Amino acid sequence: MAQIKINNVEFYYELHGKGDVKLVLIAGMTADHKKWLPIVDVLKHRYQVLIFDNRGIGQTIYDNKSFTLDDLANDVLGLIQSLKITNPYIVGHSMDGAIAQIIAYKAPHIVKGVVLVNTFLKFGNEAKAHFAEICNLYMQPNHHQKIINHIIPWVFSPSFITDELIEAMQITILNEKYLQSASDYKYQFNALIDFDSNAWVHDIKIPVVVIGSSEDKIATLEESKELAKIIPNAVLEIMEGGHASIAEQTDRTDRFVELLSTYCR
Repeated sequence: MAQIKINNVEFYYELHGKGDVKLVLIAGMTADHKKWLPIVDVLKHRYQVLIFDNRGIGQTIYDNKSFTLDDLANDVLGLIQSLKITNPYIVGHSMDGAIAQIIAYKAPHIVKGVVLVNTFLKFGNEAKAHFAEICNLYMQPNHHQKIINHIIPWVFSPSFITDELIEAMQITILNEKYLQSASDYKYQFNALIDFDSNAWVHDIKIPVVVIGSSEDKIATLEESKELAKIIPNAVLEIMEGGHASIAEQTDRTDRFVELLSTYCR
């Protein structure tokens, strides 16, 4: 657990494991480094794993000004270089799969390959409208609990949603010390809605694995297939579940770890 200052931002980060192969795991919008911890507990026995908090989330401290996905991509590259992490694989989920695309395109000499999980060429209109509604929920009393209720049907498959899940997530929010503010959420959301990789993603030359989910409402399976089709020589893998399929069930988490073990060597 440590802080490091890069690009005038004080990043919270953690390094786990001492393997020769390096993984940099980037969490999606509204998620901090803790999203990856259950998987890191498995991966750290084989890899050296970097997890961290983006601008606008968790324990990372920045100037509270707006930013772009290019800024966030430069942040990741700054972390990699400052921490002397050589030839890593970048694993990005959702918004941070978009960041991983930018890194693969702009810095192929720095990273060995990327794994794009539940992400897209551009943010779809239906998903955009859903996430825009969260900006309105921030203006209401008990907004974090309402936001959780709003998000759950979008990120999990219907069969996984139970009263116990909803209660557990509500408790997690109540106990979270570093809740995302309305302004930080808007900065992340506004950075994402401008993303569109259609004009350049076909020029990515490093190895790419696209992981889509069968019931994803935010980055649909069709969008994952299109992304894998456009990127030269990309490999497409399909998991069960919704947008948060990695976290839905132990066997699905194991499948994700298996995929990383197959392609990140």
